Parts: sequence; structure tokens; C-alpha cells
Amino acid sequence: MKILTSAILLFYLTILTISQFAYAQPTLAITVATDKQSYELEENVNISGNLTLDGQPVTNGLVVIEVDYPSLHGLCTIRVLPTGSQPSPWLEIAEISTLYPSDAAGSPKSSFRKGTLAHFTIAWRNKEETSHYISICVSLYDVNNFPFMTFIPTSGWVGPGESMNMTFSVPIPTDSPTGEATIYANALSGLPKNGGFAYCPEKSANFTITSSATATSLSKTQTVNPTYAEATYNLIFHLSTTGGKVGNYTIYASSMYRSIDTLLQKVTANATTTFEVPLLGDIDGNGAVDITDLLLLINAFWSTPGAPNWNPNADINRDGKIDLDDLILLVDHFWEHV
Repeated sequence: MKILTSAILLFYLTILTISQFAYAQPTLAITVATDKQSYELEENVNISGNLTLDGQPVTNGLVVIEVDYPSLHGLCTIRVLPTGSQPSPWLEIAEISTLYPSDAAGSPKSSFRKGTLAHFTIAWRNKEETSHYISICVSLYDVNNFPFMTFIPTSGWVGPGESMNMTFSVPIPTDSPTGEATIYANALSGLPKNGGFAYCPEKSANFTITSSATATSLSKTQTVNPTYAEATYNLIFHLSTTGGKVGNYTIYASSMYRSIDTLLQKVTANATTTFEVPLLGDIDGNGAVDITDLLLLINAFWSTPGAPNWNPNADINRDGKIDLDDLILLVDHFWEHV
């Protein structure tokens, strides 16, 4: 009997060893990059990358992109992007079942005046038989595709199969452009900068921002994404002078993947990069556009490269000459600071 028990134990140990060898932990890899290293306010930021598993393209994955404003300004945007037309069902640990604009009581409402509170109603569900910590993250984009508000209205543990819902409010900026806006909502395990990943594809809803004064609403600016191959992702958003910040932005990308092929082993990947939004007119580089910068520009006025008074930092629009166009840019940004 003792010999039989030892043989059975040896058999299971052998099977376990072979299984671990045959199904070694797969390697998930993600890349993230921008099309430029530096952007000016009123430009579009273009973020893209790819996702691979053991070097092979992942055509049914999800990638979370978190963009942080410079310094202590907080979150710029959080989005969940697919790397193909149909994400794997094995990635859907949770789901956002409902998202719509509403009043404070949760009744549907399609438009909000700028300078007032908008409300949104959302419901989400844990689809698995184990508890999960879920952070609900939302990003609101205006008619020009600028993310004017990004935050986490709630986070917490959700039990097996449990559903939750809430109605939350968002202040609409007084200087927000009127027109069709969009809210994007996501269920994450945490922020990508802390290793968090997406539990499911994002959900979105449209609403209209109106003005209390007589004004013509703008039609929504259509952002056309370039055509990318499978296993890649792409995000384009606008930087507005009314809400954008100058300085160094940080992008965090993260992904989680599991499938039958990997015996449902959960593997994750992270990547990060940065881009800069310079302070136009800060000729002396002290983080502010002030009288010193104006004097430096006047001293270099009408100069070109090779002139005794040429100052390349005063060539604000980088056209190889310091003239009225540079002066106008400096005046437009006068008294701004990082």
C-alpha cells in the first residue's frame, strides 16, 4: 500500500512538472509612443502602440491609456482601447451595463448648460465568482475632443456576481464650447501607473452642452483615427488653451491578457512615455512669460540666424526670424506660468 501511494504521488508530481514546462508563463508586451515629442495647445495628441504575447500579435486585447497632466494637475484622460475588432470574452471580469446622462434623481436628461452641474447614471457588475476591487473611471470630452474632466467617482470591492450603481455629478466649465460632448466610462483594477488594467471594454454616451446666452451650437469635430494593423491601438485627443496645461505629460499604458491557450493564466504588461507642451513665450526658461521675456524679444527683434542680436529662444514660432508673429504669440501668453 505504501509503495502504491508513493507511485501515485510520483505520478502526479511528474504530471505537474510536465504541465509547468509545457505551459510556461507567457510573456505579454506592450509599447506606447506619441507621433511627436512636443505639442502646442490647440494641437491633437496622437498616441499609439501594439500588444504582443510571446512575440505574437494580440488581436483581441484591451489596453488602458492613462495620461497625467504635468506636476500636481492630476488626470488628463483615461481610456480603454481594443487591439482588434472583438476583445476576448475571457478579459471581461466585470461589465459596465448602464451609462447615460441624467438629472440628480437618475432620470434621463440629454443636455446641460455650461456653468452648471451635469449628472450621469452608471451601473456595473462583477461577472466572476470571486470578489474584485473595481475602480470606475470616467473621462468627459467636449465638442472639440478635449478631455475637460477625468476622475474616479467610486472604487471598492464588488462581491461575486454583485451589481452596483450610482448617479454622480460633474461641473460643466463656464468656458466650455457648446455642442455634442461624450462621456467614456471604464471599470479598472486600478490606475495604470499603479499596475491597474481593464476589466472590460469602455462604454460611452453622448450629451449636449448648451449656453444660457443666445449662441449657435458647434457641430462635433470628427477625429479620424489612422488605419492601424491588428494588435495595435490608437488614441487621439485635443489640447485646448482653455483647459490644457503646459509642462511634461506622462502616459501610462497597461494590459492584462488570459485565454484558453494560456490555461487562463493572467499576464500583465506596462509601458510609459512622456511628451511636452512648452510654454510659448518663455524665452528665458524660468517657467513664466513676463516682462523679461518681452525685453529679450525686443532686443532680438527683426533678427535672423547669424545676426549679432539673434536669440533662437525668441523665435517662438520657429520660422527662422524674429518678427511681429513672435511678438503676438508672446503677448497671447503673457503672465502665463508653469
